[in-house]
Amino acid sequence: MATTYLARPAGAPAGQEMVVKRILAELRDDPELRALFGAEVGVAQQLDHPNIVKAMPPLEVSGELVLPLEFVWGEDLRALAERALVTGRPLRASEVVFIIAEAARGLHHFHTRRSADGQLLGLVHRDVSPPNLMVDYTGRVKVLDFGIARAEAAFMEVRPGQLPGKFGYMSPEQVDGLEVTAASDQFALGVLLYELTMMRRLFKADSDMATMKMVSRANIAEPTSLVLGFSPALSAIMMRALAREPRDRFADCAALAAALDALDLGEARCGERQLGEVIRALFADHIAETRALLGANYGGPLPLDAPERRQRFAAGGLSPLLASEADRLSGELDAEVADHTLRVRTVASGLRGGAAGRGPVWRVAGLAVGLCLLLWLLFRALGG
Repeated sequence: MATTYLARPAGAPAGQEMVVKRILAELRDDPELRALFGAEVGVAQQLDHPNIVKAMPPLEVSGELVLPLEFVWGEDLRALAERALVTGRPLRASEVVFIIAEAARGLHHFHTRRSADGQLLGLVHRDVSPPNLMVDYTGRVKVLDFGIARAEAAFMEVRPGQLPGKFGYMSPEQVDGLEVTAASDQFALGVLLYELTMMRRLFKADSDMATMKMVSRANIAEPTSLVLGFSPALSAIMMRALAREPRDRFADCAALAAALDALDLGEARCGERQLGEVIRALFADHIAETRALLGANYGGPLPLDAPERRQRFAAGGLSPLLASEADRLSGELDAEVADHTLRVRTVASGLRGGAAGRGPVWRVAGLAVGLCLLLWLLFRALGG
């Protein structure tokens, strides 16, 4: 649904990088998608937690809504796990536990946001998956991409046949078309905990339909029955987070984080410092590429609340980064940075379900997903 660029205000020194998120040009005329992007902006402004990517006030330039976000200089969880495995140094259980506990804390903050009159907003991320968890090079864990998060009251506005999120990280109630709550995000954390400690996919079949069926059944073998010496305490936490019925999971993500914090795995505990050492060693090449462009001493972006950043934003914000034409970035954007070393990728988070786009490929994909869902529901109705 949106394109993300790495940018910094014109003339700003290294250290003031941030991500600029703007709706895709071909989707700007779609009222529903513009409203969805606007809702994401509204959600982002309510979040202030060290384990959630921070957002700055939105800007509107030539009628285009733009969301400036904290730039996380690091790697997503998929890249981290894959690099660790390839180099023969898989993530240790203590490192995985720390990552999931930190993510759980961030999600609990998100889940517990309230309206001005004190009512819970019922926010659910719906896409807790490896690409949406980041670890920066100092070891901080961040949850990102709330592009398909919706308030509970707006859930039924999802188009028929669309399932926001990735099938292998959905909860049973999500694939069954039932109510989706914060417990669904907890289930996704349980999947990640399982996969990173067991080093295998939990719900992965030859087709989306077969994967959905696996998720719906949630027939999961306990890790202690599969791996000799696997921690019984960790296995118990994992299986509770992966309970098929939401009521059988932890009360909330804060309770999951507390259970993980209390674990004694018989190895050195992991924190930000230890995880930072691991990720810097694994991605020394990526760090070197960035420093070749931004300076040998580059240490990542300054915090968004640093005085020099607040002053610059107050003086002109990011508006100089956008051209008067709504379909391109101005020359004041450092194109080399945006295109190369810092690996900010184009995303289509709003198109994961399929039919939201205007192109024929997305229409066909959306119809296919919708047909699969209808067949799956029919199969369940017939007792399959």
